[in-house]
Amino acid sequence: MLTDEETKVLVENRVRRSRETWTETKGIIEGGYWHAAANRMYYTCYYMVSALLLKRG
Repeated sequence: MLTDEETKVLVENRVRRSRETWTETKGIIEGGYWHAAANRMYYTCYYMVSALLLKRG
């Protein structure tokens, strides 16, 4: 079981990683790499959903 502080840090890290991955995705789309962009969008959602689930307990 994680402490409240550990959960908070983990949630913050997952949200940060989601946002970073979204930024990467925009660059990949500009290059026309649609399959790679879809992969990055998957991980953007994964990081954010996992942060939300952690936050909700």
